[in-house]
Amino acid sequence: MAHPFPESAVAALLALALVGCGEVGDVARPAAAPPPQASAEDPGRTAATPASPSLTPLTTPEQVIESLPIGRPDPFAPITQTAAPSAAAAAALPAGLRFTGVIGSGGGARAFVQIGAASGVLCLGPRGRCADGAADQLLLPPGWTVSTIDATSGRLTLRLGAQRRVLALQS
Repeated sequence: MAHPFPESAVAALLALALVGCGEVGDVARPAAAPPPQASAEDPGRTAATPASPSLTPLTTPEQVIESLPIGRPDPFAPITQTAAPSAAAAAALPAGLRFTGVIGSGGGARAFVQIGAASGVLCLGPRGRCADGAADQLLLPPGWTVSTIDATSGRLTLRLGAQRRVLALQS
């Protein structure tokens, strides 16, 4: 059955009906808050009135500026020397660490250590990890680095940041 109106007219009527339905009913919209009034003592500054007594008022720009330190330290003042770290402040070795042996092979040296119940091999580098996977178990905690392994003198040097600890084999 054919409609007396063409399809484009029906589509236009539907579009108008949908647009017109957007504002149906008397919906109460909140009124916009009036702009803040300039205070009598400072015309450039608006008066802040808290909406509720339980709210904390924000700091004013003047309070922020007053809280900033003025000036800078004297660049020509003598440099104060910081005290060297004491033996007590030196990096403590991992608990139960024992340096048990060293072997030189091929062009590199490896250190044998025991930490608690675990024992294994350390190579040069972060946490003593060996490139060939010989030390699958990382014995040293994060941050520790093996900096030198001296097979001829039996010494192992560990670093934690700028602090260095040298371990020697006991004869």
